[in-house]
Amino acid sequence: MDRRRITLDDLDVPTLLQVVATLLAHEATAMLAADGFDRLRPSHGFVVQHLVDGPRRIGEVAERMGVTQQAASKSLRELEALGVVALAVDPADSRARRASLTPRGRQAVIGARRARSSVEADLRRHHGDGAVDALRALLVAELDRHGAVEDVLDRRVRA
Repeated sequence: MDRRRITLDDLDVPTLLQVVATLLAHEATAMLAADGFDRLRPSHGFVVQHLVDGPRRIGEVAERMGVTQQAASKSLRELEALGVVALAVDPADSRARRASLTPRGRQAVIGARRARSSVEADLRRHHGDGAVDALRALLVAELDRHGAVEDVLDRRVRA
């Protein structure tokens, strides 16, 4: 069996992109943890994004996430236990429940935005504005090529 060590030249662009994206997400998560949100994970952002614009029924969150209502409920209960989300009876339908961000949840969103901005600023310091702007343009072009621009703009990004 050939057990040669791989080189960076052996790695394809999608793999490199995934690894770097994960590293940068962890960097931002560490900054968020330093702000007192040490139990939040990057995956929580895929749930929270649906509540940034205001409260939503759990069923609507599930639909937007592309998961079952039970899966969405589980994620929202986890965020509720962290003090980021509040669950309440929907005033329009007592059988339904609505999820909304708490003040702590709004602070987490602000902290996450600040952390991602810091990560981008660090990229710019290390690689220059031109390189980061070119990378951004390439990534936006790929979103467009895959028909995902509206999903991103509507905060419908799936995990």
